[in-house]
Formats: sequence, C-alpha cells, structure tokens
Amino acid sequence: RVSPKTLVTFCTNGILLRTLMAGDSTLSTVTHVIVDEVHERDRFSDFLLIKLRDMLEKQTNLKLIISSAALDANLFIRYFGCCPVIHIQGRPFEVKEMFLEDILRSTGYTNKEMAKYKKEKQKEEKQQSTLTEWYSAQENNSKLEPQRQRSVPRATEEYNLLSDGGDTVFNQLTEKDVNCLEPWLIKEMDSCLSDIWLHKDIDSFAQVFHLILTENVSVDYRHSETSATALMIASGRGFLNQVEQLISMGASIHCRSSNGWMAVDWARRFGQTEVVDLLESYSASAGFGNLDESSLVQTSGSDLSAEDRELLTAYHHSFDDEKVDLDLIMHLLYNICHNCEAGAILIFLPGYDEIVSLRDRILYDDRRFADNAHRYQVFMLHSNMQTLDQKKVLKSPPSGVRKIVSILSTNIAETSITVNDVVFVIDSGKVKEKSFDALSCVTMLKMVWISKASAIQRKGRAGRCQPGVCFRLFSRLRFQNMLEFQTPELLRMPLQELCLHTKLLAPINCPIVDFLMKAPDPPPALIVRNALQMLKTIDAMDSWEDLTELGYHLTELPVEPHLGKMVLCAVALKCLDPVLTIACALAYRDPFVLPTLAAQKRAAMLCRKRFTAGTFSDHMVLLRAFQAWQKARSDGWERAFCEKNFLSQATMEIIVGMRTQLLGQLRASG
Repeated sequence: RVSPKTLVTFCTNGILLRTLMAGDSTLSTVTHVIVDEVHERDRFSDFLLIKLRDMLEKQTNLKLIISSAALDANLFIRYFGCCPVIHIQGRPFEVKEMFLEDILRSTGYTNKEMAKYKKEKQKEEKQQSTLTEWYSAQENNSKLEPQRQRSVPRATEEYNLLSDGGDTVFNQLTEKDVNCLEPWLIKEMDSCLSDIWLHKDIDSFAQVFHLILTENVSVDYRHSETSATALMIASGRGFLNQVEQLISMGASIHCRSSNGWMAVDWARRFGQTEVVDLLESYSASAGFGNLDESSLVQTSGSDLSAEDRELLTAYHHSFDDEKVDLDLIMHLLYNICHNCEAGAILIFLPGYDEIVSLRDRILYDDRRFADNAHRYQVFMLHSNMQTLDQKKVLKSPPSGVRKIVSILSTNIAETSITVNDVVFVIDSGKVKEKSFDALSCVTMLKMVWISKASAIQRKGRAGRCQPGVCFRLFSRLRFQNMLEFQTPELLRMPLQELCLHTKLLAPINCPIVDFLMKAPDPPPALIVRNALQMLKTIDAMDSWEDLTELGYHLTELPVEPHLGKMVLCAVALKCLDPVLTIACALAYRDPFVLPTLAAQKRAAMLCRKRFTAGTFSDHMVLLRAFQAWQKARSDGWERAFCEKNFLSQATMEIIVGMRTQLLGQLRASG
C-alpha cells in the first residue's frame, strides 16, 4: 500500500527487515525511521538496530529515532555514540498501586490451605525439633527404635500397573489427602520413611512405592513427625536411583520441609553431590528458581510488618509460585465488580492456557458470573488471534455492562494496544519466555517474573484516560527484586533463523558472527557457532557460510529452519497435511498438559501412550491427538475431550492458527 505519494508508513520490525533484504536502496527516499518500544528487546528489534546503525554511516540524510516509556537510555547512548536524548514528560492519570500483601489484607482473601497452615503452625515447630534430631542421628545410635520386619512386595507387582492392562485402574485413581488416609497407612509410611533415613534401609523404598501405586498415597506424602517427603530423604541419603524413580512418578522437587529445605538442600547439607547435580538439572529444565517467593520472604522480609509477613508466608505456603492464582483473580474480579465504580478490567496473564482457563471460569464455572453473563463482556487478546477479534476490544460496552479483558502481556496490551476505558489492571507479574541452552541445544518455555520496566508499563494501562487502580499479584519485596529490564531475546533464543536472515542483510564480506557481534548485547559466540553448524548440517548453508537454494526457501518460512526443511520435504513427498500439524506442534509447544497429582500424571502418561497406537513415535502422538481433537470439535465436545485426554485446548487452537499461516506462506511462495 505504498505509493510515490506516501509520506508515512507504519510497519512491524519484521516487515522493515524483509524490506531491507532487497538492498539498502529501499530506504533511499526515507529521511526518518522511528523504532518504538525498543525496551522489549525482541530479536528482530535488536537485529534491526544493527542494520540501521550501519546504514546511518552510509546515508547521511537518514535520521533514526528510537523511543520507549521504559528505555535503558544509557545502553543506547553508548551503542549509538553520544546521541542526543529527549525526555518527554507523560501525562498519565494517577494510578493507585496495591501489592499482594495489600490485596490479602484489604479483601480478606483466604483459601483452605492458608487456613490449614495457620492451624498447623504449632505442629510445624514440633516437626522442626524432630528434624533436628534426625539430622544429628547416627545409624548405630542406641536410642533409635529397632528396625522392624515387613513384607516387601516384589518389584514386578509395583510396575505391572503401568502396562496396558492398568489403563482403567489409573483413570479411576484419585490421590488421597493425608487427612483421608487410614491410620495404618500413615503408620506404615512413617515407619518406612524413618527406616530409610535412620537405618539407611534402602529396601523400604519398595514398600513406599507399593503404597503409592496401590493405595493412592501421594508421592509427596510428608512424614507426620518431621514433614519430610520420600524425595527429601532419598536426596539426603544419596540414593540416586530412588531419587530418579520418585521424580518420574511425579514427586515435586520444590516441596519444603518444616525448616524450609527443599530436596536439593537436603542433598547439599549431607554432601550428596551427584544428587545435587541431578536435582539442579531438573530444576533448570522446569524453569524454577526465580519464582520461589517463600525463600524471598524468609531471607529479605525484615522490612515487612509482622502482619504482612504472616499473610505472605501463609499465602506462599498454600500456593505454587510457578502458577497463576486464578482463584485470587476471580476473588478480585468479584470485589471490583461489586464494590468499585464502572470501568473496564484489564488482566495480564502469562499465556494462552491461563487466558482460556480464566475465560471458562467467568463464563461457565463460577456461578457468581455465569448466572449474570449479560452484565459482562469478556474479551481475549493474544498475538496469534485474528485482528478482527482484537478490534472488538476497543469498542465501549453498553451501559450497565462491564468489560473484562484477559490478555497475553508482552506483545499486546503493554504497548501495542491501548484500551481507553480501562480503569482496573490486574497484573500477574509473570510471562512465558523461551530460553535456549547452547550446550544441550534445547529450547525451553519457562514462566518467569517480568522486569520492573514491564511492571511500570502494565501499571500505566490503568491511567490513560482517568485515574485507576493496579492490583499486583506479587509483593513489594518481589517488585524490588525484579530485573530492571527483561533479558534481550538475542541472548536466550536459538539463532538459526536469524543467521539465515543475516546473509541477506549483512555486507557480502562480513562474516555472520562479526555482524551479530554488533548488537547492543551480543549473543554468546557458542550459540552462533552452534546455529551455523546446524544450518550446514541441514544443507541450508555451504561450508563457506553462503546460502544454498534450500536456505533461500527457508528464509521465507516463519518457523525454525529444521522445521521448515521438514515442511518443504513433505511438499515434495506429497504428505504435507500431517507433517504440517507435526511441525506446528513442535514449533509452538507440546499440547499435552502435566497434571499436578501423581495419580493423574500416570493417567496422562497412559493417555499419551494410547495415542501412539503401537508406533513408538512422539510425532505420531501429536498428529493423532490433533486429529482426534478436530473430530471432537466438529462434534461439539472438544472441551470435554481435552479434559479427558489431558490436552490443552488453548494450544490446539494456536496450532490451528499456525497451520493456516504456514500454509498461506507456502502458497504465496509457490
């Protein structure tokens, strides 16, 4: 839509990069380039800045303006060499901030686990005392109770439930709460765990596994006198095989004993270095670490009042910090809708799964809202949604109707879209972020805390047109410990796709590594070398780092190069439809969800196994699950199908959109 009469062109960073691939002359008639929201530091914006800085040296008539409300100005001043800086004072309305402790105090929110924690506080002090005795106990201590004899089940009995014949059994299993366990079960589990720790009785694990598998005892069962789990005890004693076995059965590596120790702390305290390495690798792969609020309150909460400290301790004890507390959000929504003036509510959530779950709660599950559905308009915003759906969000609702918008944070409502009638913002404080391990060449999708810059941007959404309120679902303490700015995407993503584009943008005699080293925060050389080696392996580049014919085709596809080659081969072999589904599932994420209860985890494993249909192929599992979901959707029962088969409906919907986009790109490329 650009003509000789065009004065201003609006486009994304990606579109401008594709334009520049045709040659520097494409900007010969352009006098000013404005790059907005550079604080987001996605790989395309940093990549664009490398190219534009080179062009500024050649085209003296070109002026570059970079802008953001939350910019690391010093970084870009150094990058562009003492460029002038203009501070423009914004005029947002006043926004009142309420952090987690304020919300808990003012709304009186509590849940069953918080109430239970307060009752069990005295019990916890006694458990800590018993734990201290455990730590100091020696195996030959005469005070220890003698090890008792028990009939240990054969290992084959424990695991025959995992065969196909156990399918119906696992679908009926419901893990028992400790309060529901019969006294003999509690006595037996306590006795086994005591023997393992005090007498190093490794054979007692067979009985523990037997009770977990046959009596529905939680794999995270806590010793009633010490609060230690089987995983903690195995870690402290250095029983590596049992640690791996417990984790595979669904044991949580993040559970804490009454003294605040996790399994890795037990291993560290008793010098079990192999177990420490194992648990740390699991912790890294799960993306856990910076979401742990209990430790933060314990180590840095001296400035908190006694009331706030107690509230936060009880809350974090009751809730998994790796998740988003949808119950608390529903409680807040109800309070806002019944106690506050009119105004739209904007909810920042980390991913599409949480968006869909919250929507379903409002529209179907929570009677307080579902029975008054005519009084609410619920919208979802996500970068993969169609533009038409996003435009509906901008319209004002009828009188007496409140607008609720739940969104994926970084790409849309932080900066890209302004919803004028927003008065209330609920900020989960979390975002899902891809990170790349250069050594293992594995990309992981992790939930992490946002930066202070993003938190400020989110707060500002409530004060665009009138005074507002921002509800933070994290403490002041967490806010103070957040990173100032998000880690640049260039430092945490695989660079194969970017290396392909570099060959089209960099000067002919400039190696790819040298070009990427010009970034504001250059990526590690190891990641660049790995990316180049992979491109050569799939024949997208030759040994001189020049693009092959396949490489040129891969630059036109919006997926990672190895998946792009898979799709192109499928076109040649006339099996595009199934391969397209598999490629999109691999490019986005696994549609299977991992339940929290150990018994359900085993049922989920069996559901996944059923989709293999004897092929032993993860790819065929993805394909068959998608095809079965499509049939269920055509019959109108896709939600129940997803619940039954432990699938994410939100992920399936994203895969459908990706298939459409990729198919369109293939047709456009001929």
